Amino acid sequence: MQKKTPLWPLYVADALMFLTVLAVCVPNIRLYEPLGVWQAAILALLVFVAMLLVLAPYVIGSIADVKIAKLNAAKSKIQGEEQVRTIFADLRTLRNSLIEQMENTQNAKNLADSLAQELLTEKMKLKKLEETLGQNSQKLRADSEAIESFKSVLDEF
Repeated sequence: MQKKTPLWPLYVADALMFLTVLAVCVPNIRLYEPLGVWQAAILALLVFVAMLLVLAPYVIGSIADVKIAKLNAAKSKIQGEEQVRTIFADLRTLRNSLIEQMENTQNAKNLADSLAQELLTEKMKLKKLEETLGQNSQKLRADSEAIESFKSVLDEF
């Protein structure tokens, strides 16, 4: 939608020029005198003011457009800064999450290491038990053989 330029300055300028011509020329027309230098200068000055009044909406509109553009640029800058803040907040959250994951991973690794150490200790205990069991079973066999031989000796009697 295109902005509509207001027409009131044009009407004011037309009225000002008309009133100026009447104010300056009517006395001369009534007295049948030609226009003087000062009267022509006043007419030129008032026509110049009227022309400036016609240009006023365009000047005001362009100044307003510049201000609107500056405001939009400032708004975009603020939104960009907010987005950067949001991104950095997300990065901080991600960093904290990564640190937590690293700690959890380290804790899991430490737990796995301690479980592996416990397993190794239990294996060593089991190995000692197997050795002890092996020794006890050899003793039992020896004792069993001794009992068998003692039994066979007793059976002979």
